[in-house]
Amino acid sequence: METFTETQDRTWEELYRRQVPRIRRHACSDYLVGFELLDLPAKRIPSVQVLNSRITPATGWKVIRTQVRYSDADRWYRHYSRREFLVTDYMRSWEELDWTPEPDMFHDIFGHLPFMMLGHYTALQEMFAPAYWKAPTDQQKEGIKKLAWFTTEFGLVLENGERKIFGTGLMSGGDEMDNVISGKVPVLPFRIDDVLKHEKAVDEQNQVLFELASIESLRSELQSYFATLCCLGCLVSPGAIETAFGQPHRLPISKRTYRVREAGSSSEQAPSTQGACSLFGIEARTSHSRWIANHPRHPSPSTRYLSCVANGRALGGDPHTGNRRRGFPTPKGTLFRMGHHWGATTRRGLSVSRTLPSASSFRRWARTEYEASPCMMGSTSA
Repeated sequence: METFTETQDRTWEELYRRQVPRIRRHACSDYLVGFELLDLPAKRIPSVQVLNSRITPATGWKVIRTQVRYSDADRWYRHYSRREFLVTDYMRSWEELDWTPEPDMFHDIFGHLPFMMLGHYTALQEMFAPAYWKAPTDQQKEGIKKLAWFTTEFGLVLENGERKIFGTGLMSGGDEMDNVISGKVPVLPFRIDDVLKHEKAVDEQNQVLFELASIESLRSELQSYFATLCCLGCLVSPGAIETAFGQPHRLPISKRTYRVREAGSSSEQAPSTQGACSLFGIEARTSHSRWIANHPRHPSPSTRYLSCVANGRALGGDPHTGNRRRGFPTPKGTLFRMGHHWGATTRRGLSVSRTLPSASSFRRWARTEYEASPCMMGSTSA
């Protein structure tokens, strides 16, 4: 069982005393529901064991304690892929009670974890890690971080015509919450293009924030934007493919192929290979007609299958048995096809299967049960 110092518990108690009246007045309804369900203690810091005894049965997520005070995005989203939420062991000083530039355990627990009691909210959070690993460029990864920052960390939302706090950074920071509610911070309507033009304010309070029409509208807009990362078009160039070849990036599906330099060769006139992006990563066929693939960081067990490109379609298969499977990653798991037999590997590692009479039946099932978009599924014909 975790233990905390008297000073840490006293800091928690004072922060709790200050913030609870604020959230009662200004927090969005989802947060308040989660806050009641989580039932955080007022006078002491709850242990990871206590938190997991409530969060894991509710949504399947797990809290992990870390000594890192500010985790970088790669580490953060690796844990998110496993449905693990990192909570630092750092607590802000008494001089920083109402605002701290560094996320501490009060922010992690009081700000984030009430939301993690709600399945529809964790489904929203589970959209970010696959998109982050799928993004082919650092610029696009940074864009995904901005979207998380200005929504789940510092977003506002309209409820019955009234502005409410949605972002977890505002839930745990009294001074910044007061400034926002009193109108001292400019607030713009949430549009992804506008968000991407603004920088995150890491070492100071935000100079501009964004207001969501609703949490459901956020989910819909993010889903549409993240789906564009599956469309190679203007997002990935042959140069980007060559740069990423051999790297653990998960790139979009494409029916196009490119001539790229053979992996491991430094010669400008090196023999070329045919390469393409797929849902599983970079694939290429060498001059010896041997399929090779670089698997991305993928949260499901399906990474054991070699991913190939044939006739412009992404296929999954076992190179030893020749057994081919079609793989379609979705927000809730990875779907496979073998003839009319469809299976799925969920993010919890569970396997399910269905026998469906047609590809259209599969598409309906995938949309209903796994929230798959047409872009995720690609062509489901033979």
